[in-house]
Amino acid sequence: MHWKAKEKGIRPKSCIMVQLKDRRRASAPQLPHGHGGSAPPPRRANASAVAVAVAGGGWRRRGIEKKGEGDAIFLPVEGAIASAPIPAAKRRRSLVRSVFSRSFTHPDDTISIQFSVYPHHRVEMQEGRKGVPSLLSSQGECIASNITQLIGWTPLIELKNIAKNDGIAARLVGKIEPYQPLSSVKDRSALRLIEDAEERGLISPGTTTLAGVTSGNLGIGVAFVASQKGYKFIAVMPAKLSMDKQILLRYLGVEVILVDPALNGFKGLLDRVEQLKKDIENVFVIDQFTNPANPDAHFRWTGPEIWKDTAGKVDIFVAASGSGGTVTGVGRYLKMKNPSIKLICVEPAESAVISGGEPAFHNIQGIGPGFIPEILDRSQIDEVVTVTTQEAMDMARRLAREEGLLVGISSGANAVAAREENKGKMIVTMFSSGGERYLNSELFAQVKEECININKSF
Repeated sequence: MHWKAKEKGIRPKSCIMVQLKDRRRASAPQLPHGHGGSAPPPRRANASAVAVAVAGGGWRRRGIEKKGEGDAIFLPVEGAIASAPIPAAKRRRSLVRSVFSRSFTHPDDTISIQFSVYPHHRVEMQEGRKGVPSLLSSQGECIASNITQLIGWTPLIELKNIAKNDGIAARLVGKIEPYQPLSSVKDRSALRLIEDAEERGLISPGTTTLAGVTSGNLGIGVAFVASQKGYKFIAVMPAKLSMDKQILLRYLGVEVILVDPALNGFKGLLDRVEQLKKDIENVFVIDQFTNPANPDAHFRWTGPEIWKDTAGKVDIFVAASGSGGTVTGVGRYLKMKNPSIKLICVEPAESAVISGGEPAFHNIQGIGPGFIPEILDRSQIDEVVTVTTQEAMDMARRLAREEGLLVGISSGANAVAAREENKGKMIVTMFSSGGERYLNSELFAQVKEECININKSF
């Protein structure tokens, strides 16, 4: 085990950033009695906690939801903090209640810091600052080491014009995922799916070929993460759909295999992936529909961001279900923080499978795959709202013209799900991808035709 603390130039207070690099599973011990009270009761969780005593400041407890390396917590303290690796003697395998102390000399005084490491005890974590904020919080250069470091935090925006024009007395808030490096919420899932496979020793750069079924956005996310890490990626997609995404995938150097969706539907795509596994050595399938690492990305990152940036005031979370990763991961986190938060799942009215209907064709790209994904946790869903393709596209166009937000079709579906009866509530939803990704879809068909006709006159 190795904990590391280093100075973070956040003002007006400095912070210790503590990074966990340990994956042991053990029962959670009780935290010791500190200055002013006993520890909270143990919970079953794959997590770790750290208790920090600042001289004169009492015990502060924070923790990390831990499933892989690289997680961090930020502990505010007074003064400047220097580097403090754990002594080798303290990194023994049996470490459970080992405590070490270091003193740091500050121009004004001396601050004594104690670290106590207690594996797998879940406590409050400091959330929502992966991505760009992690660069801005550092002193000196603010330069990302690679593009994956930019995956993370995205801003929230209140849709005051839509709410006013529709007479909605609730606060309608959207999370703008086009701020991700390649403009989609799926960048988060792609990173976590690959990192999880690496942590479990299932893949290695230069030898493993990644393959997966995608309607486009996850494939684009996997493409740039794989490129940065040194993996080849093969995307299996339904033909005749998502032309913009096919273009982007090929531009990113991905081998794109198209399958006629009229032949065996989604099963035909899965069959093609299985054939790839037989034809190519060392193929690892990026399966967003069954892999728990998908919702884990949103439990680790998206959910904490929403909770932090709304100051815990979110009442309702609305998200469409494609793979089920976002609605499951964010829902779990928010309900852990506040069980009274309502979780609304959105699906296409034409293919309302979650609601008990039959699968059918629809044109809300990226959601409603025609089956219930394995990772979708329906036990958390309080309500399922169905939205037609036309309603989703109409709202996406309104978001552009009334709010200046250029977002995709599923974002329009999410915004439709906000209703008047939620008076006085804060409703947070996802704007999952940027509108430019749908230029060749029905969403832009009318303006595209107008532009073509205008240009014919020249």
